[in-house]
Amino acid sequence: FYRTEYGQWQLLSREEQNAAKTNLASLVQEVRAMDSTQLLTLSVVTPKADLGFMLITPDLHNANKIDKQLSLS
Repeated sequence: FYRTEYGQWQLLSREEQNAAKTNLASLVQEVRAMDSTQLLTLSVVTPKADLGFMLITPDLHNANKIDKQLSLS
């Protein structure tokens, strides 16, 4: 689960926000194209999280790599 820092998000220009959304969408599509890997996205409405992912993959190294990429995006 991930939380959006809305204060920092609001400081970004509209173009930067759109670029960030596009980068995240591209990463999700890239992961979904991997063999034997599934990635589900969830919108979460709680005080503790805004966005969630469910990753299913047989390779723990890939899972760790994908987790780091999602955290950075």
